[in-house]
Amino acid sequence: MKTVLSLFFYILYQQSLCVADERRCHPQGTPLYGSKWCNFTLSSDELGSKCYFSCNEGYYLTKTQSNECIEIHLGMIRMFDKQIGACLPRPPSLKPGENGPFQLRVKMGSSQWGVINGKLIDSYLHKSTFFVKLPGLNKKNNTVSIYTGGKHKDFVVAMEDELVVDATSTTDKVEEKFSNQASFIFHQDLFYPGFASFESSQESGKFITTSKHGDGVIVLTEPQTVMEKQRASFQWAPA
Repeated sequence: MKTVLSLFFYILYQQSLCVADERRCHPQGTPLYGSKWCNFTLSSDELGSKCYFSCNEGYYLTKTQSNECIEIHLGMIRMFDKQIGACLPRPPSLKPGENGPFQLRVKMGSSQWGVINGKLIDSYLHKSTFFVKLPGLNKKNNTVSIYTGGKHKDFVVAMEDELVVDATSTTDKVEEKFSNQASFIFHQDLFYPGFASFESSQESGKFITTSKHGDGVIVLTEPQTVMEKQRASFQWAPA
């Protein structure tokens, strides 16, 4: 009997610990590149406490700007009513003509666009800066053309499903084909907030995407899975 009572009170004690833990609004972190300010009487886990979030200059906040510690399940559990967001670099406001220079960072990992042997790659070592022309060489709305700086403008060009970097051509007939190959439909925040995506102007649904083989090659493909959409999303970074 004594053993049964001891077990009974032990279970009650353990349940009280769980309830006490569930009745807390656990402290929240501060967004990277941002700040947090909370309004409370004794502690940030008390009922009714409110927290406010903001981002540093050049960044913008996803999700909510504030949240509050509330009760749910008849007061048994306390939790903040909204999830905190992240501070992402504010994308540039592209103007007609030349924009940049920029570096384009890949969402998966921290590699960036680069050029080696005339091919567009994503790399940790061979990082390049790019300029963006609005509209693209084909002069159609919502398109851009991306090219490297320097004395000569070498454009990112879609050659079938491969991305190369090449100079503009001279003859009218070749120039028209080149202009279409070097123009991409620009999407901001298409797959992920704060990230840009570039769709082929010739093959609908195909986007500039880092290779799934991890060999650094950037290709044109149709992103369908979550991982493929991450590989087709790029972040602007002023050079």
